[in-house]
Amino acid sequence: MCRENTAETIRHLVDGWEDRRFSMTSSFKTLAQDISLRSILSEWHATELSLPVEVEEDDGNSNNCHSIQISFAYILYKNQILDTTKCHDHHFVDILLRVPWTDQELAREGWSKKLSATHPLFQSLAMSYATHLKTEAAILDKQLKFYKYISYTVLNDDDDEPTRVQLHVGDVVEICEQSEGIAYVKIKTIIQHRANVGQLYAFLLVDWFEATASREPVLDCPLYNIQRPEETRWLCMYPIVYVDKNASVHFVHACRQTCNDGKHDTENRKYIRNDFYFQSL
Repeated sequence: MCRENTAETIRHLVDGWEDRRFSMTSSFKTLAQDISLRSILSEWHATELSLPVEVEEDDGNSNNCHSIQISFAYILYKNQILDTTKCHDHHFVDILLRVPWTDQELAREGWSKKLSATHPLFQSLAMSYATHLKTEAAILDKQLKFYKYISYTVLNDDDDEPTRVQLHVGDVVEICEQSEGIAYVKIKTIIQHRANVGQLYAFLLVDWFEATASREPVLDCPLYNIQRPEETRWLCMYPIVYVDKNASVHFVHACRQTCNDGKHDTENRKYIRNDFYFQSL
């Protein structure tokens, strides 16, 4: 109790309150104004944590141990706990997001960081929460963050080594789909959002490749059609649990005469799955 009260008193003083019984409280206010220390000293609170610890009773029997509860006060830092991106599946850990989108890049796609009912990605995010995370409550947090790169570790239940997955915007990855089995999607962006429980989650916004019965005549590789913006037959936002390995497939645009100067004709939705693509070991 003494430790908990002391920690709460320090937090109270750092937050700018005064205790007229002591003349040194102004030192805490000066300390809190230090930019380098502010992120460490702010947004935390003290709480009590009970952990089971085995201790040895002094009764002459060294093997006579009992489990007791030892309580102690500790400091919970918001930046270390709640601001760490997590996954609802405990097999996906060590999640890192890098290279945020600029405001100019977001504007070109018609996206914004402010979420609202009219946001083009609002319905997709709400559907992903309801379908994949089984959370159908109204979305409370209205902030989105967009990234171009994500990496995370996938733990295996058996003795296999963990897999470090690294994904970039533009990568084509595999997703299991009921009608097609293994299906392919292209990552459009990587989104970070804070759920109602206060935890940050990462989502992949994707475009689907639809298999066709045709093959490219010269390479004899299968042809696919990439999803049009208005096509919403499949969900287009997924949590990272749907991608548990690195990209290992390569698609190239089936260019026509309308593609020139390194720019693809966006009306031509055909892509070739490059079956000759391989990764060096």
